[in-house]
Amino acid sequence: MLYFFYVVFMYSSKLICKEVLFCIKQLQFEQIEEYWTAFWQPEDDLDDEDKALGQARLSQQQLFSLCTLPQIQHWVVSLDLAFYQTLVDILVPDVLMSNMSREIIHRFVVFVIISYRRVVFPAFLTQSCRNFAKNVEHYLKKAMQGAPEIIQKKKIQAVKYMAQGLRRCSAAQAESISRKKNPNFFRYTSLNHLAQAARAVLQKPDQVTAMYNDYVRVDMQQVQEQAGWVSGCDSLMVHHIHNAFKDNLQKMAPMEEWAEWLESIVDQILAKYHDKPVQVISEVGKQFLLNWSCYTSMLIRDLTLRSAGSFGSFHLIRLLTDEYMVYLVESRIAKAANRAMITIISQVGPIVLPN
Repeated sequence: MLYFFYVVFMYSSKLICKEVLFCIKQLQFEQIEEYWTAFWQPEDDLDDEDKALGQARLSQQQLFSLCTLPQIQHWVVSLDLAFYQTLVDILVPDVLMSNMSREIIHRFVVFVIISYRRVVFPAFLTQSCRNFAKNVEHYLKKAMQGAPEIIQKKKIQAVKYMAQGLRRCSAAQAESISRKKNPNFFRYTSLNHLAQAARAVLQKPDQVTAMYNDYVRVDMQQVQEQAGWVSGCDSLMVHHIHNAFKDNLQKMAPMEEWAEWLESIVDQILAKYHDKPVQVISEVGKQFLLNWSCYTSMLIRDLTLRSAGSFGSFHLIRLLTDEYMVYLVESRIAKAANRAMITIISQVGPIVLPN
């Protein structure tokens, strides 16, 4: 009988995921609370239509009893994290990511019942996304009233990961507001927003030519001496990156080529650590981000002192590459740890499951 309850619970959980996914695709956020409430506060008696269909459904007592089992808790958390990662991916427009990044993202869709395409997220709906991120925890708490405390805590913790991920996709449009209300929003500057602005620059030959002319005047020897002393980076690799950046400007590479080039740098840095513990990969990745930031700061400093005409374009590209590098390192750590990306950079603590 327990196995039967388990099968029904799994089926019902996946069904509610499909229903919530439909709401997200249609941007009908307000209906999600209704689906969650119907799942966690079921009527004990089946109506005539359900009986006619022979539908199996758990009572609330059976549902809550199952949720006290450690194996059920493990399964629920795994499903939630995979599903919430999918929702965040849907709501983040794919304006920069290359095929390599898409493969990394798709690994998180671990249940085959869900198939989706990315939804272009119009700017005028940014507020709806932010409101959903703000209210989703309340929706779940209200729906799960009376459920065992341990499963409530774990599901609420998982949904917080999603809320932070959603804030990440909408933060740039609301930056002026979020800085005042919550300074932590600033670290979730929208990659999408930066990519759209950078793409507009890279599509204008005159601006790219101006950037190239300014870049070849940068005193890379001085940059290497100062940044290299601080970071201890391999000067040969820095030289290769410098030449590749210059070549991309000279040939006016499209956004996708820039993205793949940045990914190749991260992969090269982390390649020799692929068989190391996640903690090692994480530390190497974070040190790389610090080094990258050091070098880009030195470059911006040189351009500033030279009063480069294309300084504004370089500043934008610097913001984009810095943000994208964080995303790439985050994704590689998530892959190594076999975790959803939304759990890597988070102010929410890890979800602790019973042994």
